Amino acid sequence: MARTENGMPLDVAGRPITPSRLRRAMNLNIAVGVMGAAWFTVCAPQQVLNVFYKNDLGASPGELGEMVSLVQLASLFHLAAIFVFSRCPTRKTVWVVAHILHRLLGFVLAGVSVYAAGGGDRSLGAKIIAGAMVVSWVMMTSTASGWWSWMADLVPENIRATFFGRRASIVRAVNLMWFFGVTFALDHVRVVNIFYVYAAVFAVGGLAGILDIVFHGFIPEPRRQADAPRIGWREFTEPLRSRNFVSFSLAIGAWCFSTSVLGPFVAPYITADKSHGGIGAPMTWLGINAAVIQVTMVATGTAWGIVMDRFGRKPAVLLGALHPLPMWMGCFFMTEHNYPFILLVTGIIGGLLGPGFWDGSGQLMLTLTPQRNRNAYLSWHMAMVGVIAAGGSFLGGKLGDMLGGFQYELWEGFAIGGFHVVALVSFVLSAASVLVLMRIREGSEKPVGFVVTRIFTPGVFRTFLNLSVIGAHPSSDKTVRALRSMDGASSHLAVDEMIQRLDDPDPEVREEAARALGRIGSPDAEAVDALVARLRDPQSTVRPDAATALGQIGDPRAVPALVESLSCPLPEVQDACARALAAFEKPRPPAKTVRRLRSIEDASDGLTVGDLIVRLDDADAPVREEAARALGRIGSAEAVDALVHRLRDPVSTIRSDAALALGDIGDPRAIPALTECLNDGSPEVQDACARALGDIGGRQSIRHLLRLLEEKRTDRVVAAGAEAISRLGVLEAAWEIFPRLHETANPVLRRQLAIAMGNILGRPGEFYRYLTSEAAQPGARLGRLLRGVRRVIRAFAGGLPPRSRVRKRVEGLQGELPRIRRLMESHDYPEALEGLYVLARQLVEAAIDRGCPDDVALEYALARDVRLGVGFWFMQEARRGMGRVKDPELVHIDVLLALYFLSAYRLPAERRAKQ
Repeated sequence: MARTENGMPLDVAGRPITPSRLRRAMNLNIAVGVMGAAWFTVCAPQQVLNVFYKNDLGASPGELGEMVSLVQLASLFHLAAIFVFSRCPTRKTVWVVAHILHRLLGFVLAGVSVYAAGGGDRSLGAKIIAGAMVVSWVMMTSTASGWWSWMADLVPENIRATFFGRRASIVRAVNLMWFFGVTFALDHVRVVNIFYVYAAVFAVGGLAGILDIVFHGFIPEPRRQADAPRIGWREFTEPLRSRNFVSFSLAIGAWCFSTSVLGPFVAPYITADKSHGGIGAPMTWLGINAAVIQVTMVATGTAWGIVMDRFGRKPAVLLGALHPLPMWMGCFFMTEHNYPFILLVTGIIGGLLGPGFWDGSGQLMLTLTPQRNRNAYLSWHMAMVGVIAAGGSFLGGKLGDMLGGFQYELWEGFAIGGFHVVALVSFVLSAASVLVLMRIREGSEKPVGFVVTRIFTPGVFRTFLNLSVIGAHPSSDKTVRALRSMDGASSHLAVDEMIQRLDDPDPEVREEAARALGRIGSPDAEAVDALVARLRDPQSTVRPDAATALGQIGDPRAVPALVESLSCPLPEVQDACARALAAFEKPRPPAKTVRRLRSIEDASDGLTVGDLIVRLDDADAPVREEAARALGRIGSAEAVDALVHRLRDPVSTIRSDAALALGDIGDPRAIPALTECLNDGSPEVQDACARALGDIGGRQSIRHLLRLLEEKRTDRVVAAGAEAISRLGVLEAAWEIFPRLHETANPVLRRQLAIAMGNILGRPGEFYRYLTSEAAQPGARLGRLLRGVRRVIRAFAGGLPPRSRVRKRVEGLQGELPRIRRLMESHDYPEALEGLYVLARQLVEAAIDRGCPDDVALEYALARDVRLGVGFWFMQEARRGMGRVKDPELVHIDVLLALYFLSAYRLPAERRAKQ
C-alpha cells in the first residue's frame, strides 16, 4: 500500500490516514456493522427468513434447501471480483454500488409479504424470493472480497483480530435486541395479519442495510501500490498453487457443508407444530436462544480476539468449530416439554465457542493471504467455501424430503425421526472436516492443547481484567498492581504486554514486568530474548530481575548470558545470576510463602509485621525480597528499624528492596540512612534510595536530591532522582532535568526523565498516562490534550477586558489548534513545536500584559507565575535545540511535553479570583 515518507498510509485521494483518522474509521466500521447485521438477521437465509419461507409460505424442506444452495452457489461470482478489482482504481465505489443493489432485497421481501397478506399466491411469492435471492447474492459475491481486502489494508495486522473481536461483540450486543424484538413481534402482534408484521420487519432491515452501505462511503480506502499487478491467467490461478491455502479453503468449505446439512432446517423444526414433525416452540424462544448466544458471544468476542493475537488463529478456529455440537446433541433429546432448557444450555455453550470459529476463520484467511494479489486469494476462498457449502444445504433438503415420514423408536419413549438422521449425518461430516482443519499450517500458532490449558482455567477472568487495566494505560500504581497479580497459566495471554512494560518509563513497572515474566514461566522465545537483552544491557535498570526471571523460566538459551553476567561488577546482578543458574540445576516449584507475601496489600491480610520482619532473614532469597516489599505496602512504622538495618548491611541481598519499602512507609527516620546510601557503590541501591527520598519528601530529602542532580552521576541514578524530586513539586529542578533529558542516549531513561519533566510542567503522575498511551497508540489522546489547550486559552481570554483587541487576539488562538493537530498527526513535529511556541508566547504576553523580547518575557513570566515561566523556558529551550536533535523520539517527546504543559496549565488563584 502507498505511504508517506514517514510511513503513514495514504488513501485513494492522496490524504494521509493518520492515527486519529484510522480510529474514527474503525469506530464508524463498528457502527455500520450494527446496521449490516440488522439486515442479515432478517433478510439473509437465517432463522427468520427460513421460518417465513418454509412455515409461512409453505415451501418444502427440499425447496428451502434448494434456495439456500442457490444462494451459496452464487459464491462462484467471487471469482469475477478478481478481474473487477484489478481494473478499478478504487474498490470502494464498485463495492458500494453493487451492495446497495444487493441490500434492496429487503424491500423485495417486504413486497412479497404484503402480496401474501392480500391473498396472493404464496408459492409464487416463494419463487420470487428465490429468484431475488440469487440476483442479490450475485451482486454481493461479485464484490465482497473487495471489502475484505479494503479492511485488511486499513486495519493494522497486529490489532486486527482484537479489533474485529471487539467489533463483533458490539454488533452482537445490539443485534440480539433487534432479533429478540423481531421474534417477539412475530409471536405477539396480533392486531394485523402476520404477513404485515413480516413486511415491516423486512422493510426496517432493508433500510438498515442501505444505510450500512451509504455510511461505508466515509471510511477511507488505502491507496494500493502503483505497481500493483494486472491480473492475468497466472495471477488468477496463483491461489490454487498454494497448497496450504487450498487445504484451508477446502477444510472450511467442508465444515460449512457439514453444518449446512442441518443448519437451515433447525429453526423451522423447532417452531413447526407437532403435526408437521416439529417441536411447536414459539418464535420468541428462537429469540431467547439467539439472545443467549449473542450475550455470551459479546462477553467472549474480545477475549477470543486477544487469544488469536497471542496464540494464533488456528487454535481458536479448531476450538470454535465445536460450537454446533451442543445443538446437534440437543436435537436428539429436545421435546415440547424440555426445549426451553435445551435452548438455553446450547445457546450458552455455542456462544462461548462460536466467536472462535466465525471470527477466527476470517482472520486466519487474512493471515494466509499475501498482501500482493490478496483479492484473488480472498475471492477463491469465498468461492470454494460457498460452492462446497451449497451441496450441504441441497443434501439436507433432499434428506429431509426423503425421510419426512421416518420414525424409529430406539427404546420406549425415545424415538428418532428424519430430522435426527440429518443431524447425525451433519455431525459425522463436521468431525471429518475438523480433522482436515488440524493439518493447516498458520506458521506461529500454539498447539491446541497449550491454548486449552491457558484459557479454560479459573484465573482467566482475572487475567482479562488485568489486561484491560494495562491496556487502558492508567497510572503507574495501577499498572504495577495489575502486573503483580499476574500468575498462573492464563497469564501467558499477557506476555506481549509484559515485554512492552520492560521499557516502561516507570522503574517499578519495569521491575514488576520482569518479575511477572519469570513468575508465569513464559516459554515464549520473545520473552526469553527480551529478558536476555535486558540482562546484557549495562544501562538496563532491571538486570537483577531479568536474571531471576530467566532462572524461573529455565530456558537453556539463557545460560550463556547468565554465565557472562556473573562477571558484572554489580553485586545484585552477580547474586541474581548465580541463583538463576542454580535454579537450572535444581528447579523447584514457587514457594507458597512467596505467593502469599506478594498478595499482601495491607495489615489486614493475615501476617503481622513481626512475621514479615522475621522473613527478612529467610533462607530463600525470593521470600526475603517479597517480605521487604510487603512491609512497604503495609506502611507500618514498626518495620523502619529492621529495614534500615538491611539497607546498611553491605552483604544483604535486599538492600534495594529495603530502601524502596522505606520510601513506601514514608517515615522521616529513614532519611539519614537513605541519604547515606546515595553514595553507595551500587547504582541499584542509589536508584532505590533516590526514589525512596522522593516518596518521603521534606526539606532534607529535597536538598539531597537537588545535590544529586547537580553531581556527575549515572543516567540511571539521575533519572531516579529527577522523577523523585519532580513528584515533590520542586520547579527549579527543571533547570537540571531538561539538559539530562537531551543528553542521555538511553531511550528508557529518557522517557523516565520526560515523566519527571511532565510532573513539573503539570500534575504529578498525569504525563505518564499520556506518554505510555502515545507509545502504544500514537495520537490516541491528542484530542484530549488539544481540548485542554482550548480550555486554557478560554481561561486566559476570560481574564481580559471584554471586546479588547488583546482578548480577541487570544480567543483567535483557538483557530491554530486544528493546524497543530494536522502537524502532529503527520509527524511534522518541528512545525508543531513552532506553532505551540507562538501560541505560548501570545499567552505569556497576555499574562504579563505587555509585548517584549523573548528573554524579557521569560523574566516577567517567572516573576508573575513560576510554573508559567518554567513552562515557557522549557518551550524556548526545546525550540532552540530542535535543529540539533537528530533522534525522532526525542523531538516527539519535546512536542508532547509542550502540548501537555499548555493543556495542564492552570491560572494562579488570584487571577482566577478576579475572573
